[in-house]
Order: sequence, then structure tokens, then C-alpha cells
Amino acid sequence: MDKKSFSKTRQEPSQVHGTLFLIAGSPLLQESCEDAVRTLEQPFLKANMTLKLCQGLPSRSGSSSVLTEVEEHALVEEAYGLVPSVGTRIIVTERGLYNNWFSHWYSAYSTALISVFEWEKIAPQLALSSFIGYELLLHGLRSINRVYEPGSLLHRESKGCLFDFCPDKKSIMLKLQSGVLCRPCRGHLRQLALNDNAIGAVFEEVRTLALSSL
Repeated sequence: MDKKSFSKTRQEPSQVHGTLFLIAGSPLLQESCEDAVRTLEQPFLKANMTLKLCQGLPSRSGSSSVLTEVEEHALVEEAYGLVPSVGTRIIVTERGLYNNWFSHWYSAYSTALISVFEWEKIAPQLALSSFIGYELLLHGLRSINRVYEPGSLLHRESKGCLFDFCPDKKSIMLKLQSGVLCRPCRGHLRQLALNDNAIGAVFEEVRTLALSSL
């Protein structure tokens, strides 16, 4: 994945405030979503983002444990109809995504679809709420900076950083248990006028969530 070039001129932190709407894709995910919002609400506020837990989506049976592209799009459209058009929506689903990624971004709907499929096999010892919190942060930064694109910051070297690529899904455990921002990523965030210290503080709380179940 190509990375964008960044200016060497440091930008002052943005004062734009974003709102994130978290939507559980099934009643079984509601408790973990509530735990993530309860724990991370204040740290997100300090990073200029408001977390709001919305009414969850009803359970639906599918023909497969993995969503098709058509099913993903329908789920995103349904969630878009649940919350105001202003803000960023984060949907959490138990089903896998069609290409086995952790998340997909639908820019036309300002919505991220997050999969916790087989979490018990990927990181059985870590609280699911920590993964939800991580994805909230990764995609939530879009709400305060339209230029921000997490894919441009991802690096294949595993450092325990927020922007580790994690081609092997199990390597997410290192990221969640470390809760750090590496120096280059901090620099990239500052070039985008994003407050790397506030973002780092949120990710440290995500780490606390992850370790709470150990």
C-alpha cells in the first residue's frame, strides 16, 4: 500500500469536533459496545470526538457467516437511516467481511463496518471492547480531519503501534496490549493537524481495556 507524502511543516492541532455513532449489529454485541463507550468517552472528548451509543440493529440470520458485498452495503444503508446524517457511524457485526479484513470504510455514508468474526480465536484473552475501541479511534479520526486516511499511515512492521498493518489477524494482540504510537506515525498525525498526544492517550485507554480481562 502506497503511503502519502507529508509536508515537513508542523501544523497546529485542529479544533474541529467530531461525533461518532456506535451501532451494535446484534444484541449480543451491545454489552461490549457499552463497555467501550463507558470507558473511552472522556478520552475521546479530550481528542475532540464525542462518542454516542445508538440503538442496535436487530439480529438477522444469514445464509453464511461471512457477509457478501451486497449484504455489507445493505447493512451500511440500514445504519445510515438510524442516525443523523452529520457524524461518523461505526457498525460492529459478528459476521466476517467479504475479503476477511477487520473493517471497511464506506465514504459515501461516512460509515465504517467493523467485523469481530471469530474474535474468540484471534485474541481469546483480550476484551472485545478493546478491539471496538481501537476501531473507533482508527476510523473516528476521519470525523475531525477529512484528509486523514488510516491506510496511508499503516506500516507492515509490527511495533505495537496503532497503525500496524496486521496482515496476520492474531498480531492485533500486540497492538492492543502495547497501546503506543510510533514516532513516525506521531509525526504524520501532527502534519495532519491532529493532536498526537490526545490520540495516544485514547489508545492507552484502549490498552487498559485490553488488559482488563487478563
